[in-house]
Amino acid sequence: LVDRWIASCETLTDEQLEVPGFSAYPYGIDPHIPFIGVLWWTNREFINHMAEVALLRDLYPRMTTMNRDR
Repeated sequence: LVDRWIASCETLTDEQLEVPGFSAYPYGIDPHIPFIGVLWWTNREFINHMAEVALLRDLYPRMTTMNRDR
């Protein structure tokens, strides 16, 4: 999945990255900001959500251990 994301981002030209509304998402501010901004936001959101998943993954074994000790 990550390899496909990187490969598709590498195909974009500098001109495409600067085009406002290139993402074709009709709602929100996407039609008004350059596509590079959409990519930046998407990457940041992905990183944040994956960090949340990692935190829950790390906490879950401890939670089950704590419940078993009661």
